[in-house]
Amino acid sequence: MAQWLAESLELEGWVGNVGNAVLLQLLRLSGEFFLTHEAQVRLGFVGPALLVAVTVGVRARRAGLAVGAAVMFTLLMTQA
Repeated sequence: MAQWLAESLELEGWVGNVGNAVLLQLLRLSGEFFLTHEAQVRLGFVGPALLVAVTVGVRARRAGLAVGAAVMFTLLMTQA
């Protein structure tokens, strides 16, 4: 009965796509949390501020800001 319902409503593919999207969102969120936490531990306030600068630069399509902040973040994280 459940298989017939899934086939008739074509929910099987839809649920798979939604599941993949949710999984991708959870992975992105956990990676963002880990990176922000690690930056806070190693660099104090400067780490998350640089991550925000990278995000703002990407969203505002300012390549100079995004690249500059990413390079500074990378250099500081390698030295920390």
